[in-house]
Amino acid sequence: MAQVTATRIVPEVYFVIDGSGSMNANFGNGTRWTVLREALVGPNGVITKLEGFVKFGMATYANNNPMTCPDMTDVPAAISNFAALSAAYPAEEIGGGTPTGEALQKVIDGLPEFNALDSTERPPIIILATDGEPNGCNSPGACNWAADWAACLGNLGAQLAAAPATYDTTLAAVRAAREKNISVWVISLADGLNNIPDLQRTANIGAGLAEDASPGATIYSPQNPDDLTATLTQLIGDAVSCDITLNGTLDVSRACEGLVQVNSQTLDCNSDQGWKPLDASRIALQGTACERFKSDPTVQLNATFPCDVVDLK
Repeated sequence: MAQVTATRIVPEVYFVIDGSGSMNANFGNGTRWTVLREALVGPNGVITKLEGFVKFGMATYANNNPMTCPDMTDVPAAISNFAALSAAYPAEEIGGGTPTGEALQKVIDGLPEFNALDSTERPPIIILATDGEPNGCNSPGACNWAADWAACLGNLGAQLAAAPATYDTTLAAVRAAREKNISVWVISLADGLNNIPDLQRTANIGAGLAEDASPGATIYSPQNPDDLTATLTQLIGDAVSCDITLNGTLDVSRACEGLVQVNSQTLDCNSDQGWKPLDASRIALQGTACERFKSDPTVQLNATFPCDVVDLK
């Protein structure tokens, strides 16, 4: 029998998080900002639990100053980078306006094309979490600067937050993401935000649908902290693959002569709760075996095949 190295396909998930002033609105036992932070990097957060086998990246954004818009903290995606991600998510929101399109575009510009990725990886996925309509950069709201420039300057963050909404840059950024085969999933943290047509267009494009698709792509709209945690768990779970890459070439017709084990538990071949061969270089876990593999980074997977069934690389 030949021992085969089985390698997880490592997903890359990039959070783009609205840090505008409205993120301090009440949500459950905290604010939209603090509850989202807890769901991501708290003791039981999805990043905290899954950093070992998901490449997580994060950008937080706002607009407090038109000269530096978007105000961003950007952490590139990597395995086991919880400390950097937690440090990049301050205890309080950044404040000011909502330059979603500009922030998305900067993130997308820094991500690779799908065909540039290693064969054991999938295209990155962006999860956009926002609670307001985007109002871009360099577009402060009304203020009589000539009459009282000091008051206008002191209230610049509020002026920027009140700037007119525009989805043009957001839609352009999501189209650019799809050109790189990058999906964008939308989480709405404000009541009624998911009823805005342009946000639905954003979600549709991000999912690879026509802009006016009906029914459209899901806009995830958690109503409380538990909903938010469940939503993030679902989305990250969907990103984690149960496809396994092998360091050898299988004779697929005889693959079931092999032995595949999860933590020493033998799995049945071609079982809806076991495993199945996909092609000459990949197998897939199924059912409960898949769910266990997706949720626990400590799971050990072993695969052995007769020497005449696998050609080791």
